[in-house]
Amino acid sequence: MKTRILGALLALPIILSACSNASPLPAPTGTSSPTQGTASPTNEPALPQKPESYQVVDAYPALTFKQPLEYVWLESSGKAYVVERGGLIHEFEDSVDVRGSNVFADLTDKVSVSATERGLLGLAFHPDHEENGLYYVNYTTERDTVIESSEGEVVMSFPQPYSNHNGGHIAFGNDGYLHIAVGDGGGAGDPQGNAQNLSRLYGKLLRIDIDKKSGSKNYSIPPDNPFADGRGGVLPEIFAYGLRNPWKFSIDGMTGKIMAGDVGQNRIEEVDEIVRGGNYGWNIMEGTSVYKDDKAADKAALIPPLTEYQHPEGKSVTGGYIYRGELLSWLYGDYVYGDFVTGRVWAYDFESGESRKILETGLNISSFGLDSKGEILVVDYSGKLFRITSKD
Repeated sequence: MKTRILGALLALPIILSACSNASPLPAPTGTSSPTQGTASPTNEPALPQKPESYQVVDAYPALTFKQPLEYVWLESSGKAYVVERGGLIHEFEDSVDVRGSNVFADLTDKVSVSATERGLLGLAFHPDHEENGLYYVNYTTERDTVIESSEGEVVMSFPQPYSNHNGGHIAFGNDGYLHIAVGDGGGAGDPQGNAQNLSRLYGKLLRIDIDKKSGSKNYSIPPDNPFADGRGGVLPEIFAYGLRNPWKFSIDGMTGKIMAGDVGQNRIEEVDEIVRGGNYGWNIMEGTSVYKDDKAADKAALIPPLTEYQHPEGKSVTGGYIYRGELLSWLYGDYVYGDFVTGRVWAYDFESGESRKILETGLNISSFGLDSKGEILVVDYSGKLFRITSKD
């Protein structure tokens, strides 16, 4: 036992195709916003006295959604929100007895779902949402990725070279800055070399200040961004780079660790701890394996994944959360993540540097979420939300 501080198959193409060459398809760190998806229990849980054993149970038996991609619980409203790929955001009570949901926002007239990885991909509530009512969304049109405010102001928009590898997740840090995951632009093997190109937004984790405008932009650059001065044509929005298709990241409210799942090409799925200015290797590396032999000499400065797994153990990683809840004390402080294709769930132990499989869900895990008590929910792309619980 490690040391503890006491206290639907049709949906499969959206991410599975990201793993194949045969079809071109669908990262000082900040800290997570205390108002959205972050739990800080007063007392850290006591250790269990026997081996862990987990299961998933239907969190909201009366609710079913259409291609859900994200679950967000918002402290200031006391409500939970589910993002559907088609453009609807639903709002409901975080209760097992909830009987229905309301449409919180309808973006169906703006969102394109013409390709399997397009759609409404991200939702983030402003840290001062209780006062200003603002939230932000990330969605795709037929041509572009768009980050837009609830007031209809386009914060950022840029064209997508291909229909896949859009990333899409967005989240605020305690510093108030918005973090944006962007895929490499699509196409097998990053044919345009975007992820290693600091003059392009693709294959990056971006970080911007949406509370201030600069010039013609509806945002400004945080002064401590690694390339804030923009010298030599480097884009100052970039916080980290060398990512292929970061599918869900989270920012731990206690430690500030930014954790991301980065979907692999043909063989390897990886989990990264994203740091300021970090280069995570794509398309020089796929995980810890050389992907482009002609660039192998460049790998010395790259940051390897914290953990990885090979196909067919899984084929499309889905990033999760560092567990800070109270019910599953054996998991406390571990990073919980999964795989969209196989439905497996793992826990990464920061102390040992090892991952262990904790669940075989059989679900298409499109994302994870934290409920009002900081417990982990699994979002199944087929339409349901499940809570991870102990079998005991």
